[in-house]
Amino acid sequence: MGKNFKVWESKDWVYKRYVVEKKSIREMALEAKCSHMTIQRALERFELIKQPRKWSKNDTNSRNPRSK
Repeated sequence: MGKNFKVWESKDWVYKRYVVEKKSIREMALEAKCSHMTIQRALERFELIKQPRKWSKNDTNSRNPRSK
């Protein structure tokens, strides 16, 4: 592995830590020396978790009472 190798770019590394070893995103970020959002994005990219729903301002199903 090269000097600039980022472990979170490896699906095998992400899968093993998150699914097999059941590590939290925070634990993975500490091990990889990156932010938790970097790990979050890797999990989404590798489809190991779903992306959170993005609410639009015009969404009538929004639970935000101020949107009406």
